[in-house]
Amino acid sequence: MPTVHKILEKKRNNPLTIHPEFTVYDALKKMVDNNVGALIVMRGETFVGLFTERAYARKIVLKDRTSKDTLINEIMDEN
Repeated sequence: MPTVHKILEKKRNNPLTIHPEFTVYDALKKMVDNNVGALIVMRGETFVGLFTERAYARKIVLKDRTSKDTLINEIMDEN
């Protein structure tokens, strides 16, 4: 089974990341602009989690929260 590192190497040279203090709206915009379904959440050089379309659907849409008022660190899947 390939490692995450190997998969990311094949996807792009610079994986798309976002800081945990950005809003969910910021993350969604970045995902749309880059045609991806997930972002790696980094605090500096440290991996802290993953933000996905699935997290958005389950933790924002279905719970009547707003993407402009919710931070990534509130709903990201943590390592």
